[in-house]
Amino acid sequence: MWFSFWLCLGMLVCSLVSAETYSERPDILSLKPIHHIELGESWLKLKKAHLEAVAMIAEMYPDPNEEIYFLARDSEYLFDMMKVLAESDPSLLSRIHLLNISRSNMRASHVKDYLAQEGITEDALNAGKKIVFIDTGFSGTIPKTISEYYPEKFLPQIKTHLMSSSNPNHPSCRVFLTQLNPEAPNLDPGSMHGTVLYYEHMARFTERSSHFEKKNGRWDAVGKPGKNSDGKVSRESAKQYMEDLLAYSKESKKTFAERRAEWKKLFDLNQSENAEKLSEELHRLIKGKDPLDQAMARDFAEIIQTNLETKIKEKINFKEIGISPIVPEFMGGGKSNKLELIEKHPEWKHILENPASEIPKLFEDKELLKIGAIADSVKDIECLQILCDQLGIHSNNPEVRNLIRTLILKKDSTLASKMAEYTFSNTNMPEMKDLLKLLIENGDKKVGNVLARAVFSKPEASEMKDLVELLMKKEKGVWGTLAVYTFSEPHASKWKDLINELILEGGGDTQEFLIQYVLLKLDPVVRNEFFELLIKRGDQEVLRHLAQHTFSKPEITDMKDLLLLLIEKGNMRVLQDLAIHTFPKPHTADMKDLLKLLINKADNDVLLSISGSVFAEPHTAKWTDLIRMVIEKGDKRVLRNLQKFCFSTPHAKGPEYDIFRKAVLIEDQKTRIQFLETELGVLKTESSSNFKSLCSSVSNVLNAALLKVIGKGAR
Repeated sequence: MWFSFWLCLGMLVCSLVSAETYSERPDILSLKPIHHIELGESWLKLKKAHLEAVAMIAEMYPDPNEEIYFLARDSEYLFDMMKVLAESDPSLLSRIHLLNISRSNMRASHVKDYLAQEGITEDALNAGKKIVFIDTGFSGTIPKTISEYYPEKFLPQIKTHLMSSSNPNHPSCRVFLTQLNPEAPNLDPGSMHGTVLYYEHMARFTERSSHFEKKNGRWDAVGKPGKNSDGKVSRESAKQYMEDLLAYSKESKKTFAERRAEWKKLFDLNQSENAEKLSEELHRLIKGKDPLDQAMARDFAEIIQTNLETKIKEKINFKEIGISPIVPEFMGGGKSNKLELIEKHPEWKHILENPASEIPKLFEDKELLKIGAIADSVKDIECLQILCDQLGIHSNNPEVRNLIRTLILKKDSTLASKMAEYTFSNTNMPEMKDLLKLLIENGDKKVGNVLARAVFSKPEASEMKDLVELLMKKEKGVWGTLAVYTFSEPHASKWKDLINELILEGGGDTQEFLIQYVLLKLDPVVRNEFFELLIKRGDQEVLRHLAQHTFSKPEITDMKDLLLLLIEKGNMRVLQDLAIHTFPKPHTADMKDLLKLLINKADNDVLLSISGSVFAEPHTAKWTDLIRMVIEKGDKRVLRNLQKFCFSTPHAKGPEYDIFRKAVLIEDQKTRIQFLETELGVLKTESSSNFKSLCSSVSNVLNAALLKVIGKGAR
């Protein structure tokens, strides 16, 4: 009895000690602003993304009755930045809140008590309070669950804004995504899960909370270290992010005000219901060259069609001004159907609302029937990624292997691509060669590209040459990806017969990728054999790539024979690239004979580049015989270039250059050639005479000195 008592007491004490409250996370304003450069370039981009997002949020939701709730933990850094930047705006500062509601605690006991404490009550909504939930992505499951705690009549007062939305009812924040990926304005935000998942899994100060407890008179979100973990938890790292974010935010207040002004301009045009002026402004932004402007146009167009109460949207022809919808690349072009499935199948609700925790449990419990049913039904990238990852982890189970085989034979491109990326990129891929072969045979180009990038590029694929060869034979459209990702790796660079096939049969892009990512890494003898093969093939665009990006590098000093071959095989555009990118470099200082060959073959456009780029460099100072060739052969443009770029340099000194400066002023070519022949001949004669005179003088001096020595000896 006593043993049981002390055991229970010990367990209670342990649970109390290990419990972690979200309120332990420090207020950003209580920290010192410190720059942490070691956090890297990705964090710098994320800080800029945060600034763009909070500037938009501040101006799109200016109603004094509108309270803005950032959902923690995923949006906590957004809240932190907003809090710092809103220090001088008390009205905005009073309307922003950090709310710790996640998929793990959104149905926990006392969640409504916690919401009420944070100001979300039926009475407040009755009094006209409006709510905007800010989250990272993707479907808005958490805001939807929260809204279900209140009568349906309040739904119009509850809005959701996501950084990356796959739900047509919730707008995205492309200005956030564009700082991380400049192509974001041209992509469906709901498909950018890789970008946002990286952000969601940044270091956090606390674990994800699982329930609520009342401490010191206040409800707090509580979790346990090591439980409900869905990312990195490091108090030290999280504090560094917060300190750096504080420093950056304090220095960015002017930029924040400027970005707010841009958004306010759009908001005011919307409020004035001047459809013509708003259309003009959106058209200007979407047609601009700055991706951020394009993102802003798409974001605002989406906001006025979802979250802003306005009639102006009916007066704007979005397609006409260049803002056509971007159809997502997902199973026939549809959005995520996760919320729809939750409505239809309540028994799946807990799984789809929290796939990161629940899908692994299905595999642990071997509920393969349910796994298969969800795989057949769900159209949601996050769920598919988690499911396919678990397929790879449990692929040693024969029943799971049969499920993988069945899913491959569905020939669903999106599902197969996710399997290629997450199932077969697992370390146990060598044991799945038979399934990989099946995937290649049944997959399309999209699947092949993923295999080349995510599977065959890994060291575990070192014994899969036969499968790479099968992929090459089946889908030539993936050769470029194979060149970049697979053959650039040490294990695949040994497959010389396949590289040879890429060179002989591949298109220009494939060959350029081979040059850029593969060939320069090979043994010099093998490398030169492949380069010779490429040059002899004679694809001029490939030869241009060699001139621009390969022979311009100092490590090609042992490839003079190949450079000679390139000059012989290349057209004028290739020669021009050599003149601009290769021969101006110091490593060509011992390649005068090759430049002479180039000048002999060159037309005036190539000579123009030689005169402006090559002879402006000091290593060509003594190549006066080649400069003479260019003067004799070149047109007016070439001569002007020599004056401007060559003769103005410090190394252009001496009597020969003085003659050249006069020669380029002579327009008639024959007269110019005659002038050079005469003047340089005279100079040569004078130099020869001077040399003989010098030799005679030196000889006389030596003879006199010798006689003097002999005379002393005789005495």
